Amino acid sequence: MSRIVVYPAHIKTDLITHGRLQSYLNTFQVNDDRDLLGVYLWNKHICSTIYPLLAAAEISLRNSIDSALTKKMGNAWWTGAKLQFSSYNPTQPTPHSVKVVKDNFQKAFHQAKRDMRSRYNSHAKPSHSQIVANTDLSTWEHIFDGEFFGQVTKPNGVVTPLIWPSNLGSVFRGTWPMTSTSNFLHYVKDLVKTVREFRNRVSHNEPIWKKYGITNEQQAITYLHEKISKIDELITLICPQKRAILAQQNLFENAYRAASIAEIRRFQGREGIHKVTSIRKFRKLLKESHGVENKSVMIKNGKSSIAILTLAP
Repeated sequence: MSRIVVYPAHIKTDLITHGRLQSYLNTFQVNDDRDLLGVYLWNKHICSTIYPLLAAAEISLRNSIDSALTKKMGNAWWTGAKLQFSSYNPTQPTPHSVKVVKDNFQKAFHQAKRDMRSRYNSHAKPSHSQIVANTDLSTWEHIFDGEFFGQVTKPNGVVTPLIWPSNLGSVFRGTWPMTSTSNFLHYVKDLVKTVREFRNRVSHNEPIWKKYGITNEQQAITYLHEKISKIDELITLICPQKRAILAQQNLFENAYRAASIAEIRRFQGREGIHKVTSIRKFRKLLKESHGVENKSVMIKNGKSSIAILTLAP
C-alpha cells in the first residue's frame, strides 16, 4: 500500500500562508513538501491532544475559585460592594488587575444575556453559574493580584479581610511548593498566566511550539513538554483527584506522546510500517508503544490493512 501523496501547488499558496510554513522550514527537518505539510499537520494534532488538558485546567480553576468565594461571600461575590481591594480610593483610578476582573464579569453578564436571547428567546436575568461560565480566563489570572490579599480598615475602624489568603487553601487543595501565602499567590498568578497565554496559541491555531530561541525540533519538543508540565502542575494544585482521573484516561500520556520527534516523523510519513506476521513480533511492538517509550507504532498484517498502535502506560 503506497503512502506517497502528491500535494497540489495551491495547498501551500492558497490554504496555508508562506509565512506560516516558513517557520516550520526554519526549525524542523524538511526534505520535501510531504515533510513540510506533515509537520504542519502534526502541530494541529498536538493541539488536539493538549486542548482537553487546557479545558480541564480552566474549568477546574474557575469552579474552584467560584465555589470557595461563593461559600464565604454569597452569589455575585464579584460585585463592587463585596469584592474589595487594598488600595481602594474613590479619587484614584482602579488598579489594572481589579479593573480586568470587574470588566470581565460585566462582559460575561452581557454575553450570558445574549446567549439566553439567541438560544431560548429569554429576557430573564442570567444566573450566577451562567455568568461565571462566560468569564474569560484572564479573570482567573488577575483575581490572584496582590490587591486582593490582606485586609482593609474602614473609616469606622472595622477591619475587613480580603479574599486572599483565607480562601487559598480551599481553591488549591494540592501540595503547595512553598509555605508563604503571599509568595504562593504570586506563584499561581504567574502559573495561570503561562497556561492562559499557551491556551490562546492553541485556540488561535498558532504554531504552539514557537518561542524566541527555538531553532531546532528537539528544542521545540522540550518547550512543549514544559508547557504540558505547567498545565499538569496547575491541575494538580487545584485538585490532585481530578489530575488522577485525567491520568487514568491517558490524557497526559497522549499529550506527551504527541509532543515527540517520533510523532513528527509519523506525520511526515517517515516512521516506517511494521509488518506483523507473528505473536512474537506483535509483542515486541507492544513494548515499543508501551511504558517508557510511549510512542505510536504503525503496523499492518500480512495483507494491506494498517493500524496505529498506541498504548499508554
